[in-house]
Amino acid sequence: MEAVPSPLPSEFAAYEARIGAIRDAVEEMFGRSAVPCEIVDFSGEWDFSKDCSDWQTVRAPHTCNASDGMSGSMYRGKTYYRKALFVGREQAAIDFVLGFHAAGQASELYVNGHLCSVYPGGYTPNLVDISPYLCQGNNELLIVCDNTPSEERIPVSADFNFNNGLHEKVFLCRVGRASLDPQAYGVDRMHVTPEEVSRQAAAFTVHTAVNNRSGCAIHAAVAVAVYDAQGNAVAGETIPVEVQAHTVQDVSYTGQITEPHLWDGIQDPYRYTVKVALFAPDRVDEQSVCIGFRFFSMDAQQGFLLNGRPYPLRGVALHQDYPGAMSAMTEEQFDADYADLAALGCNFVRLAHYPHDAYAFERCDALGVIVQTEIPWVNHLGPDASDAYFDSIEQNLRSMIRNYYNHPSIVFWGLSNELNGSHWSSGGSPQGGFSAEKAVAWNNAFYAMAKELVPHPLCGLYRPMGRPLTVPSPETGRRISSL
Repeated sequence: MEAVPSPLPSEFAAYEARIGAIRDAVEEMFGRSAVPCEIVDFSGEWDFSKDCSDWQTVRAPHTCNASDGMSGSMYRGKTYYRKALFVGREQAAIDFVLGFHAAGQASELYVNGHLCSVYPGGYTPNLVDISPYLCQGNNELLIVCDNTPSEERIPVSADFNFNNGLHEKVFLCRVGRASLDPQAYGVDRMHVTPEEVSRQAAAFTVHTAVNNRSGCAIHAAVAVAVYDAQGNAVAGETIPVEVQAHTVQDVSYTGQITEPHLWDGIQDPYRYTVKVALFAPDRVDEQSVCIGFRFFSMDAQQGFLLNGRPYPLRGVALHQDYPGAMSAMTEEQFDADYADLAALGCNFVRLAHYPHDAYAFERCDALGVIVQTEIPWVNHLGPDASDAYFDSIEQNLRSMIRNYYNHPSIVFWGLSNELNGSHWSSGGSPQGGFSAEKAVAWNNAFYAMAKELVPHPLCGLYRPMGRPLTVPSPETGRRISSL
């Protein structure tokens, strides 16, 4: 029998509000901002069950489909991952954010029986502030994963496995009252935007956000520094900032590097390191990310150009799928896949049909392999498609771009694939068949959304089965063909 935790009652919310007010008053008297942030691997020692009665200890990445995913009897249903979190008295000034990078194919998160997150995506990170639901002492975390067929989320059907489980790592972020916000700019907690890049100069902007969870304003400083591969500082600035109580404040730094060493594909995948540190007044948080400066374009005669020169793309489509592991791949298995790509002479990979593990993007950055990543909007868009289905596509798109924004390998962002195809086997016609009119309208909407989220994106959609699809360009009105 399934365990059905109760929703958050109004009495609990009122109690939590009173506790929060008391904590704010204490902080105004004594100050609590100088607790350092800590991000820990939380992947080990999860109790796993299909029915909440027979439990076994597993470590993420994990999927129950590792044993049956290549068979005709693949498990489709709910699974349960349970873990204890102890909160000591000395951690009263700490907030907790749980991050699971992929939980297939949809997930619910419960803390001490209270539902605190519902996420309709199986391939993009979900970061949840669980602090309001925690108590001093032992706390029970329960993640319910569900790969039951559904018309309300992507993907509805496809020619690949919809694996269940925590098939990527889990992290726990312990943050003090002042921190770099773990939700505003995704898992890197910053976005590094190339404003204008050439062989002569690279102009860029670093965006981050400071979260003040305390009951009083704080005076802080954000230090941004850019280092080359040899560890030499090449740009940076310290920015003073005042953040009001219970607010998240954006902070940005614009810099320039003259004669930058470009990220130049497999010949020279050179990267810089950007470090952001928060002082309030001591150093309470720090984050670093590797970036690469490059510029690219598409030309009707010359094809794809990287850093101003023709760069023919030769590669493969690759799934996150490995015998005996399925989607819950280890780093060693990823390394084996990318060794095969290198042996084939690939300089491009389409990571089909969904965002892959963060480690895959890191390997492509380091190897100089150009990537197309994409959301798992495959096959289906019918006249009866619901608002929930639209929201599922939007949430996947926003999360994919927000969390994988900084990877220099990602040049192409995929929106949809083979709409009007179907691998549905649960009876009937999902969403009432196919609507070409809706396909054009929704692709236009998500294309415009992607253009707002990331600068200079090359966004694509793949042809519906057996027929071309053209979409009016939001900028020019000219009709552009699907890829």
